[in-house]
Amino acid sequence: MSEHFTAIAILGIIFGSIVAVIKIISDNRIKNRLIDSAKLGEDLEKLNLSADFYSNPVNAIKWGLVLLGVGLAFMLGQLFPYRISDSSTFGLMLIFGGIAFLIYYFVAKNIVQGRREQHES
Repeated sequence: MSEHFTAIAILGIIFGSIVAVIKIISDNRIKNRLIDSAKLGEDLEKLNLSADFYSNPVNAIKWGLVLLGVGLAFMLGQLFPYRISDSSTFGLMLIFGGIAFLIYYFVAKNIVQGRREQHES
């Protein structure tokens, strides 16, 4: 079972990397076209470009929580190999990853509300 999981993980990493590179290149082309056409201002702020992804510390919280949850599930599967099967470990990874996204939602919601309150005052 671990051989199949390793193969799936490698394929996921490869395809995820390809998608990330394509997104970065396309965002860069859009940004360059806007700069060349001198239509800067509100249009540029409305776009969600990849540079915003790396400069926003809230995204680090999200992925840190998700990786923590997935790692915790994997560790539980390794600590209790006779009680938790490989398919249960995979299910735990999805459950803990989902819980991490829910925690992130509430954390990000509080951060956004705090920023709005700072701008209003």
